[in-house]
Amino acid sequence: GLCFIMVCIGSVLLIRVRNPLVRMMQLTEDRFNAAVQKANDAIVTASKDGYINFWNKAAERIYGYTEEEVIGKPVAMLIPSRLNPVRDGGFYKSYFEADPAAEQKPREIMGLRKNGQEFPLEISISKWSSRDSEYFMSIIRDISDRKKIENSLRESERRFRDILENMVDLVWEVDKDLKYVFVSTSVESVLGYSPDEILGKTPYEFMSLQEGMNFRKKFSKVIEKCEPFVAFENTTLHKDGHEVLLETSGVPVFSHNGLCKGFRGVDHDVTKRKEIEKQLIQSQRMETVGLMTGGVAHDFNNLLQIVQTNLEIAA
Repeated sequence: GLCFIMVCIGSVLLIRVRNPLVRMMQLTEDRFNAAVQKANDAIVTASKDGYINFWNKAAERIYGYTEEEVIGKPVAMLIPSRLNPVRDGGFYKSYFEADPAAEQKPREIMGLRKNGQEFPLEISISKWSSRDSEYFMSIIRDISDRKKIENSLRESERRFRDILENMVDLVWEVDKDLKYVFVSTSVESVLGYSPDEILGKTPYEFMSLQEGMNFRKKFSKVIEKCEPFVAFENTTLHKDGHEVLLETSGVPVFSHNGLCKGFRGVDHDVTKRKEIEKQLIQSQRMETVGLMTGGVAHDFNNLLQIVQTNLEIAA
């Protein structure tokens, strides 16, 4: 009887101890499931053989399959058939053979939606063992929008590069010390220097001493106020020594905290234009002198005609 009572008391105590633990474990599991179901990324777990045993709401949204449609099915159904080494050779096996240290390391691959559409995704995989069996958990993010943005940026950069490489004008950027941090390839046709010969130097280093002093004085106000400027005329020395007349325009470049960190702009070669303007002015001057000379000659001829007429009358 005493033994029976002790067993009963022990059973009651065990139940009292186990019940809170069971409830706590159940609460923890419920919270975990709730968090997983609310995650923005797809979370998929599968057996060692690659058969799906967990599928959250985000996975349903990304792939288009419901949980009932994928549980017990191979993960290969989520991969394009053209990726045969991955699909037929065992996805997880090929994933870790490609990089033994790949666990939890994000990798970009192509996924396959229920409607047959391929899409880019970023996947991180971790594995664990339980009761002599191995499992894999994949965290999957649809990066279609990110790829569109990246492609758009690359296309914009390509267009910008094409424009720069075909521009006659010299495009440049200088830091707060007015040292070149970027120059377009057109610098070779404008000044005869390669971009590498320009980078890290200031505009003054390519001017005569007097021109450099004049330009520095004129430009100091712009630097102080960090404001845009238009058509600053300056004379720069070509690599072969001849003078090149430039019109320089630019805008300030600001850091993320609003500090002026340099300028970005364009140099336009106006040497030929200035020569033509000079020739035009000279031509206009000669024309004026010619007109004045012609007028004087005409008046002189009239005067001679009057004198000759008077001489004839007097005779």
